[in-house]
Amino acid sequence: MGNKKPKIAIIGAGNAGCISALYLLDLKRKNHCNRIGEIEIHYDPNIPMERVGQGNTPLVSELLFRLLDVNWFDKNLIKATVKTGIRYKNWGKKNHDFLHPFDNGQVACHYIPHLISKTTLNCGNFKIKEGNVKNTSEIDADYIIDCRGKHINQDEKYINIKNPLNSALLTQKDGKRCDLLYTECVATPHGWTFVIPNHNSVSYGYLYNKNITSKKEAESDFKEKFDATPNFCLDFKNYVAKNVWDDERTILNGNRYSFIEPLEATSTTSYAYVVEVFSQYLNGEITKKQVNKKIMTELGEIAQFLLQHYAGGSKYDTKFWEYAKKLSMTTKHKKYDNAMNIAKKWNHLKVNEYSFGIWGSASLKNWYDNVLND
Repeated sequence: MGNKKPKIAIIGAGNAGCISALYLLDLKRKNHCNRIGEIEIHYDPNIPMERVGQGNTPLVSELLFRLLDVNWFDKNLIKATVKTGIRYKNWGKKNHDFLHPFDNGQVACHYIPHLISKTTLNCGNFKIKEGNVKNTSEIDADYIIDCRGKHINQDEKYINIKNPLNSALLTQKDGKRCDLLYTECVATPHGWTFVIPNHNSVSYGYLYNKNITSKKEAESDFKEKFDATPNFCLDFKNYVAKNVWDDERTILNGNRYSFIEPLEATSTTSYAYVVEVFSQYLNGEITKKQVNKKIMTELGEIAQFLLQHYAGGSKYDTKFWEYAKKLSMTTKHKKYDNAMNIAKKWNHLKVNEYSFGIWGSASLKNWYDNVLND
């Protein structure tokens, strides 16, 4: 690569693009990667942001607060609300109301995606170029992180991830919910619903399988259980690219690379992980082939644990939950089995040293005790 530090261009200023840019900047400032030069963001201001509030994990929350100079009081530029964990309702057959907390009392946040974009673009740390990038050949950079969102034509370059969900109904209700200090994940007869407290509103997302439940049925249950009328609906696939490298200088991130349902808010941490592994390549520590293997392994572990969330079923004995439980038994993963066996014996006095995907033993133990352990 020579002595010149590579210029890195990021295409897209949504969640993935902003987190990629901020994480690169963080690695550069901390000297964890000495092969990061100028960071440039290309984006189209006419492309809309996410429609609902977004939750994240402590790792990403800390990154946003520190690099964007945000706080909970007078500089809350992203309209963040406190997230102490994830509250599960109606899952499994044992405990129908429990919290999955973050380790050691850490907190994350919920935020408004378009405000993350605005604040990142205006922070002064990146060169900004407006315009619709149709082909990466247009970009003058040594490396590109492509965060343009889902590829229109998902062909043989992508593979499907096993997951029981493929549709969502979305809406927001005005008004602040001071009692919600966590994301709620509420199991329903047809799937589950996220409830996210925003600064002055609450976001709802009713997730289901359109091959089992009709849109009309889903809308009816959404209205009955949450007094919510959807203002947007979408169908989706759970997928991952076979190779995170799109070409010799372009690495994929965000929905351009993969999408897995929103349970456990894994997306933002995954975006950061892609950048982390990419930086290892820039440092000369690993090859491009190893980059792809490491990221694919991480995504595989995340997909596996999310799928296993359905293994314990819910308080509903319905076609969806019968299907979801059966699907969870179709994928075997030796590392997951080993991680759960270790987690079963874990207690708070032990070091939380074993991990699977983004979860440590404490999180795996929490899920086992509340859902899987009869």
